[in-house]
Order: sequence, then C-alpha cells, then structure tokens
Amino acid sequence: MKQIAWEDEQTNFVIEKHKELTVIEIAQQLDRTYNQVNSKIQRLRKTRPMEMDKSKWEVQSKGIFEVPRQTYLTYSQIKKVKYKRNIKYQVELKGDARNKLENQFIGTLVQETKNHITLRCELGYCQSFLKVDLIRGENPIKEVE
Repeated sequence: MKQIAWEDEQTNFVIEKHKELTVIEIAQQLDRTYNQVNSKIQRLRKTRPMEMDKSKWEVQSKGIFEVPRQTYLTYSQIKKVKYKRNIKYQVELKGDARNKLENQFIGTLVQETKNHITLRCELGYCQSFLKVDLIRGENPIKEVE
C-alpha cells in the first residue's frame, strides 16, 4: 500500500485534537485510517511531548482512575494503580470479551504484572485483563464484597 505523506495542517490537527477526539474520530475527519492516525500520534509523542489533560481524569472509589479512551498513558502512570491481592473484583466485559450469558467477570486477584491483572472466579478458571483497559474504563472494574 502506498504511503500518503502527512500535510502540516493534518499534523497540527492531530496535535490540537488528540485530547478531545478519539483516534477513530480524527481518522474520519482527516480521511485517514485508524492505524495511520494512531501511528502518527505515537511518532509525535516520541518527537514532541503531547501533554495529557489530567483534569479529565475521574477518581473512582478505591483510588482507581477512569481515564478517557483517547488519553495515552505512560507506564509510570499505569504502575501507580495498584490492585489488592485476594480481594474480589467485578469487571464489566465489553466487546469481544463478552459472551451471550454474562457481561461481567467476578473473581479474586491472584496475579498482577506491570501490564495485566489476573482474576480467578469461584469456578476456578482465570481471566487476565490489561491494566490500561481497566484504567480507561473500557472494562470498568470495582471491588465487591
């Protein structure tokens, strides 16, 4: 596939709107693909800092953040969110993770890595979740009793 060069106006639009719009919305307005816009944002983040508007973050109970989807998180921000071992959590399943019968997974935290957490349900099977998805609210998580 032939690469189409980025015009200065398009690059400026990405820089100005990446905090307000999702990658898909930016792609539609620029008549670009999702991958083209996402790659451009990643390259821009390496060459010039693109500040995040932390005022949009909503602190939920138990100190877990919900961050807008279009916000890019650094590893240092992700590692600040800690989950408690042997505590039961409920995760809302969305998209491909959801099956026809249940739209949530309830389990006890058995493992936490730098990018994932693993929960074990009462039936004994485990499911892992990306921390960034939990933080952004794509799969909302909360403690349950």
